[in-house]
Amino acid sequence: MLDARDTEILAHRMAQLNEREGPRVGDWVILQGDGDFNERLRRFTHDWGDTIQTNDPGDSGSFYLGDGYCSYSGALAPGIDKKSLTNSGQTRLGRVWFFRHNIHEAHNRVNTAAEFRVFLQANG
Repeated sequence: MLDARDTEILAHRMAQLNEREGPRVGDWVILQGDGDFNERLRRFTHDWGDTIQTNDPGDSGSFYLGDGYCSYSGALAPGIDKKSLTNSGQTRLGRVWFFRHNIHEAHNRVNTAAEFRVFLQANG
């Protein structure tokens, strides 16, 4: 459960992250294809510049929310060309964590969720 200080940290970090344009680590993507929606729904995990990788289906792995960035720990899928992505204008909750009261020490993790952008991968 977030207390007032952690709620402030979350809001500040998300405001910083939301200043960044385009797809970011932590954002969602709906991959092209005819498969089940839950199999095509992924989160971005690593940004290589022209391409961006995703995770396994769903909200797997660990997403750390820092000051203006999100980083990922877990399995990586192949990269997607950023030119094939379009912001849907929608958001979706995604799991994140950070250190309680911004004190970096063992066993001081805060687990929560935040609103992340949803992108669509173009066909073809």
